[in-house]
Amino acid sequence: MVASCLGPGGGSARAEIAPITAISSNAIDTAAAAVPALPDGVVPGKSVTISVAGDRGAFAIHAPAENTRAIVYLHGMCGNVRAVESWKDVLATSGTLIAVLGDRPCGAGRYKWGKDLGQLQQRVEHALRAVKSARGGLLDIEHPILFGYSQGADRAEALAARFPKRYQLVVLGGSPKMPRLQHLGETTAVAMFAGELEVSGNMRLGAEVLAAAGKPARFFLLPKAKHGEFGPEGSRVMSEIFSWLLSDTPS
Repeated sequence: MVASCLGPGGGSARAEIAPITAISSNAIDTAAAAVPALPDGVVPGKSVTISVAGDRGAFAIHAPAENTRAIVYLHGMCGNVRAVESWKDVLATSGTLIAVLGDRPCGAGRYKWGKDLGQLQQRVEHALRAVKSARGGLLDIEHPILFGYSQGADRAEALAARFPKRYQLVVLGGSPKMPRLQHLGETTAVAMFAGELEVSGNMRLGAEVLAAAGKPARFFLLPKAKHGEFGPEGSRVMSEIFSWLLSDTPS
């Protein structure tokens, strides 16, 4: 299509008008298909139990489809695995949380951990694959964040030492022992935390030792929180922990 207008000398000039390009329905469908979507029934932010072949179910809280990061969570001895629900809003940007339940029953539906790290790692791998399948493949199970609280922190540290290439980003909370550089020396970054109303010396000193050795490590305090709890500011502190852990250059 062309249009006429007056040129500088009063004559007619011809200016091309670009044709309107129609967007086909096929192009729209292709663009929509490129946006990842979770299978029906998988709801971000909802706590669920995922069946794991040959094991008890794994507790999970899904992140949105576009967030494929996995967070492996190891609870405390006979602890309440659902305590993480107090900050599940943080998982929208942090990743899908997968909690493997301990090896030995404590009663009342709670568990504690055994010492067989090989068996624990195998259970973690099975749980990761089960949750990935439930999400229609939308989960990176090769580079999970490892998160342990209390006795779970002790086991998480041991897993990081045993499988250093597998666990590069680690979160440890309320450990009964001071985290050691020799166990965490090959990690990319380690966040440590404790509640304000519990003994926090192990975690503070562990972070200081790692930082002094040049390892990105930082301690975070949960205000008004007892051992095994996340306290009234759990969401804020967990958001800070993951923001720091996932930054390009934690310091």
